[in-house]
Amino acid sequence: MIKVLFTDIGGVCCDNPYRTMSAGLNSMFGIPEATAMAAFVREAVYLDRGDIDFRSFHARVISDLGIQVDFEHFEAMHMESLSLKSDVCSLVKEVSRKNGVRLVALSNMPEYTWRLLDEKYRLAGMFDDAILSYSCSVVKPDAAIFAIALRKEGVDASESLFIDDRKENVEEAGRIGIQSILFSNCEQLKRDLSINGLTALP
Repeated sequence: MIKVLFTDIGGVCCDNPYRTMSAGLNSMFGIPEATAMAAFVREAVYLDRGDIDFRSFHARVISDLGIQVDFEHFEAMHMESLSLKSDVCSLVKEVSRKNGVRLVALSNMPEYTWRLLDEKYRLAGMFDDAILSYSCSVVKPDAAIFAIALRKEGVDASESLFIDDRKENVEEAGRIGIQSILFSNCEQLKRDLSINGLTALP
């Protein structure tokens, strides 16, 4: 029986801001979006783990890409890219309420972005709890973050379900016994939640 629904944030509940920013840098500098995205992902590990702050993240990304973008412009691009997926958020909240399961964020997330999302969308209030990489200094797909989440919620792996848009995260969760859904869109998520015994209203 599922007692806790763990969900990623960026890429599931919100659009991944780095994808939008990569498109913006492509328009500004002609940098291939895949190249820009790779730089964001590479440096985000340090940001998400709490090793560096957002200003240092900016400096490292533009150095990697060999471009000049001042911090204020970079920060504004990031803020504008934080877009909520209201259909997904409504679905997981409804599933949590209807099925009596806890809804817990489990995400690679820097404190800076979490604060912005909460200011913009009151996102923290959507969850019963949040296990975020910056607060535990571990990033997915490291198995340690899943162990932390299970321990904090007081459940076995078999009593939880995890949603993420990255295959490697889903695979690692599955490896330690957590039932997992690889997210692509809201309709697919609704079907997969139902398959796992968590239904929403029609």
